[in-house]
Amino acid sequence: MNDEEIANLINNSEIPVIAVPYSYKSSKITNMLYASDLTNLSKKLEIVAAFAKPIQAEVQLLHFSSFLENNIDQETYNLQLLNQMNYK
Repeated sequence: MNDEEIANLINNSEIPVIAVPYSYKSSKITNMLYASDLTNLSKKLEIVAAFAKPIQAEVQLLHFSSFLENNIDQETYNLQLLNQMNYK
């Protein structure tokens, strides 16, 4: 495929597409970043954890909040998530 075909595939796909250059040299995945709007977080984190656990990757959660959102104790929330997912 040429670059234009790949771009069209990525831009028009109804499912996520990962394009990996032919010359890419693989390496072990040790960290993952999961960006979330925090809706259905427990269910979504189950999926992320199921991917991360076998490869022993650390997962970090990224969420941008506005000043309108409630203030929460982030450390308590993180501990609750870790305990719920049984993933540390």
